[in-house]
Amino acid sequence: MGQDITKGVGFLVVDDSTLYLYTPAFKKIRRIASHVKNENFMGTDFSYNDLSESKYPEKYSAVLDKTEGDNYLLTCIPKPGVDTDYAKLVMQVNTKTFIPSKVEMYNKAGKLFKVMNNSEVEKVDGYWTPKRVEMKDVLRNHTTTMELVSVKHDQGLTDKTFSKRNLKKVH
Repeated sequence: MGQDITKGVGFLVVDDSTLYLYTPAFKKIRRIASHVKNENFMGTDFSYNDLSESKYPEKYSAVLDKTEGDNYLLTCIPKPGVDTDYAKLVMQVNTKTFIPSKVEMYNKAGKLFKVMNNSEVEKVDGYWTPKRVEMKDVLRNHTTTMELVSVKHDQGLTDKTFSKRNLKKVH
């Protein structure tokens, strides 16, 4: 079993340019500057952007390369004028869940940089949810695995719940 370096950490994504991090060790909330969003999150292989990215269609244009078994194979290129960390994404997306099972991320030099694998996909509260996410930094040959132990959707939370003040609260 790996070390849990994220216990009690709060991470708030307000929008693409506004991210906050609470670390219990320092008992402080700090804003993540936009110029460091592509850096590793707390020593893991996930960047701050990797953790906050969820709207691929807003940033990337996708081309369906082929359907292979239960997967769509897509090549995604950043839309003109959109700033992204990656020059290209190659995705394997499950045709039933529409969850990417594998995402290859290519850096600006065109080299394979990271590979993300989503697994143990279950329907939780009516939403397909990967319970295990593995990020491999190909260039450093290092991997970080994130396991979602408890997931709850549609809890009736208001927008006010997602505030800097509430980052300090452990739920």
